[in-house]
Amino acid sequence: MLYQRIVIGVDFSTASLNAVRWVATRFAPRAELFLAHVISRPTTPTFLLTQQQAGLREENEEPTLYPGLSGFADLAGASRAEVVVRQGRPATELAALAHEVGADLICVGRSSRRRGAARFGATTPQRLLERTRLPVLLVPSAPRVHPMTLLAAVSDGGEGFDVLESTAALAEHWNAHVHALHSLDARLVALPAAEPPHDAESTSPEQPSVARGVEPVARPGAESLRQLTEAWLIGQTADARMADDRVTPIAHIGDAAEAIIAHAARAHCDLIVMGRRTDSPNAGRDEGCVGSTTRLITWAAPCPVLVLGIKGVRSGHERPNTLRRARRWDELRATRSRLTGGPTGRGSLAPSGGDDAA
Repeated sequence: MLYQRIVIGVDFSTASLNAVRWVATRFAPRAELFLAHVISRPTTPTFLLTQQQAGLREENEEPTLYPGLSGFADLAGASRAEVVVRQGRPATELAALAHEVGADLICVGRSSRRRGAARFGATTPQRLLERTRLPVLLVPSAPRVHPMTLLAAVSDGGEGFDVLESTAALAEHWNAHVHALHSLDARLVALPAAEPPHDAESTSPEQPSVARGVEPVARPGAESLRQLTEAWLIGQTADARMADDRVTPIAHIGDAAEAIIAHAARAHCDLIVMGRRTDSPNAGRDEGCVGSTTRLITWAAPCPVLVLGIKGVRSGHERPNTLRRARRWDELRATRSRLTGGPTGRGSLAPSGGDDAA
């Protein structure tokens, strides 16, 4: 099983219902799911609402959400999922919950009603990517039934090979076909011809190379660049142990995000797998790891998008601490089950209003 514990954000919308249903029945049917609803309220000035009134209203609202969230899980086909209700900012609380339960994936739904402000990072998925190093799965309102065609967005950095390795594991698990796509900067085609190296002993500075009958070295044209890129992709997929009959290399010249979105729609891809840059100055921090390409793809992709986590970065939130928190969660859940006599797949710990991110 590729993913064992998955936290799914639920806002009771059709998008989140489809996300839970797709993950529970198609993406990871045997994984342990945690359905989390975060109560998000606007910041209220103190002169409008006192602390006592705010706390009283929260106590009256929270208990009513648990039955609704449990019914939502049944409707989505995730009857054995754990339900959790929290207070705070959705992205922050989902990241913190994933850290506490030892999750290896966070999933959120994406509504078909997209807002223009999302381009600037004003959505929960993009804020979530800035607050966790875990992989994040973004599911649109109407995902396809079963992932049979995967699109791997391959860069020439270290995260590019991570994408191929992860995609290879998914393709083997689902017996799916992989489209490995790499996009080249269009300016490479427009580069001028390169001058050949000069012989300092036989050529004077005043004598140009053309006068000596030596032509400039021609830059590769667009078709040559595509062929070189496809050959490189074939080598990379072979290193990632992908079968040749399961891979289609695709070289594109132009904007990477536009190429990925267009090809995913044209080839009817069921899942886009992409990585995060790890060579930026902010790669060692939880925040600032979402670039313009990721923002555009998560905003406009026609199919689910899996953004892999950041590897090779050590911090105070490493796996040993995560496992310790996960064991504590399991112990508390088992204790609650013994006291209430209920099933282990239902209920929740007390809501948390903390701001710690994973």
